[in-house]
Amino acid sequence: MESIEILNRINNIFALVLENQRLTLTRESVITNVEGWDSFTNIKLILTMEKQFQMNFNTFEIQACRNIGDLCDTIQRKLT
Repeated sequence: MESIEILNRINNIFALVLENQRLTLTRESVITNVEGWDSFTNIKLILTMEKQFQMNFNTFEIQACRNIGDLCDTIQRKLT
């Protein structure tokens, strides 16, 4: 799966969980610049991504993601 496809799917997941259909994420997006993304919603986001991408993240993988780009790269690695 291409990185842009992964980013689009992540954006859709965030829009659904954060209830913001106008949300547009970039690879540089971080928790501090996305309205509604906090530690509680982060758990919901991770669980939803695991379900949608049919994979599990370990603690190290989650902690290593500094931004959405890192998350995209992690998902892409796990899909190959």
